[in-house]
Amino acid sequence: MRIEECLQYVLLNEQYVSLPNIGSFVREKHPSHINSRQEVTPPQYSISFNEERTFDDKALQTYLLQHSTLSKEEVECIMQKWLRLLQQNLDKGIPVHFQGIGVLKKEGAHFILCSDSSKLNLTASTFANILLPKAKGISKRKSRRKSIIVVAAISIATLSVGLLLTYWLVSPHKPVRIEPSITPPAEQNSDTLTRDSVLAQLTSVDSAIVNKETQQILDSTHRQVNALRVETSPSSEKRFVYYIVAGSFSSIENANKLKNELSKKGYRPDVKEISSMYRVTLGKFYEKKSGIKEMNKRRKELNNDSYWLIETVESQE
Repeated sequence: MRIEECLQYVLLNEQYVSLPNIGSFVREKHPSHINSRQEVTPPQYSISFNEERTFDDKALQTYLLQHSTLSKEEVECIMQKWLRLLQQNLDKGIPVHFQGIGVLKKEGAHFILCSDSSKLNLTASTFANILLPKAKGISKRKSRRKSIIVVAAISIATLSVGLLLTYWLVSPHKPVRIEPSITPPAEQNSDTLTRDSVLAQLTSVDSAIVNKETQQILDSTHRQVNALRVETSPSSEKRFVYYIVAGSFSSIENANKLKNELSKKGYRPDVKEISSMYRVTLGKFYEKKSGIKEMNKRRKELNNDSYWLIETVESQE
């Protein structure tokens, strides 16, 4: 792992990490406060670069000793070479990317630190905004207003039902009498047969007309439904994927070297380009718990605690 990638892990536990004779990265804590939306904002952190703090606080050197098999003399030698190259690049105006922290560049005699959009967010808080409770008097007034509206609605409904019942009881109900017509029996039978035949003919004609109109309505409705039907294509979904990272390189040649070394040991590594870096991976997982379990297993097998887990997103069709 490159030294530029190690500084973010040092700042997770330390407030300062120095670059001797250059400056120091500082992680500052800002207290909680109440914003304009009446929400309690939890404590936040910010990363800055201090040009005056140029002494060596040994934070980075201690981290490298704890997470590598190198001796103290070897770590000091590597640190001196790296600091010398870093100073030369900054003096030439070449920006240097520190993963999880940002891009450090030098303009004139001052340094400028631009934030990084890495997955490891050192400035985020673990708590969400907390909404302040509203005053009790407001809730009481609202509940009282609701109860008044409910009582008024019940009273109006009861009064309406009473008025309808009163009108129905008071209004007179006179039955309608139908005077029977007196016709001779023979004429009555003939008239009955004539009426029955006419009614049968009218009924058959009406049913045919109704059936025809109903069929026309159904056909037009069916055509409208088919015209309004739109075929939708399935949208692509995204899901999180986790990889065990054995090494990160800026050149694919170095990544392939580590891949060949792991292949000789019986593993099946792969090279993935993630976040503008070539990552040598030792497994792909769709659950974070499974990825962490396998990462700890690979650390024990290969006796290397520098392996870590990276999260990325892939599209699923």
